[in-house]
Amino acid sequence: MNLYRNRKVEKTSKGYRYVLLQDAPNSIHLTIQDGDKAIYDHLANLQSEEDLNNRISTLETEFTAWVTKNEAIS
Repeated sequence: MNLYRNRKVEKTSKGYRYVLLQDAPNSIHLTIQDGDKAIYDHLANLQSEEDLNNRISTLETEFTAWVTKNEAIS
């Protein structure tokens, strides 16, 4: 049984893999991944595709900062 209405796998502008899983008309799960590192957000109440793209970009920026910070510590 598939719990998701839609699934989309793409690359961000920086080349990270991202997955969108839609489980309700206005409920989307977003995961951005690079190797064994990943970040997740639940998106709701999106107003447009532009809103979705902005949320992906924002999460990508957060992910990039987190990866950069953790690579400097390692």
